[in-house]
Amino acid sequence: VMDRALLKEMGSLGLIGPDLPEEFGGLATNAVTAGLITEEIAYADFNISYIQLLGSLMGGMVAKHASKDIARLWMPRVASGDAVIGLGLTEPRGGSDAANLQLRAVKSGNGWRLNGEKTSMS
Repeated sequence: VMDRALLKEMGSLGLIGPDLPEEFGGLATNAVTAGLITEEIAYADFNISYIQLLGSLMGGMVAKHASKDIARLWMPRVASGDAVIGLGLTEPRGGSDAANLQLRAVKSGNGWRLNGEKTSMS
C-alpha cells in the first residue's frame, strides 16, 4: 500500500518522471538525472523508488507513443502523484521475456478484451 500523501509530495518536488517533457508535467531532465533520483530514493525505500522508475520508463513510453490527448490526460497526473502508472510484464511461461508475451488484446465494442495471464505487476 502506497501512502498517497507521500506520492503527492514526491510529485510536488518533481521526483516522479522528472525526465518527462515539461508539457506533460515533467522537468525535462536527462536520463542520468532521473536515474540518480531513483537511486537516491531507493537508498531510503526501494519499493517507493519504483514510483519514480515507472514514472520515467512507462511515462516516457506513453509520452512518446500514445496520442497527445492520452499523454496530456495521464502524464501530468502521474508526474504530480495523483495517478500511478504500472507495468504488467511477467507471465507464467515466459517470465519477463518481452519478445514472447502470450497475453493478447482484441478490440471489443468500445473497449478491449484481454486474454492471458500475468504473474507480477510493478
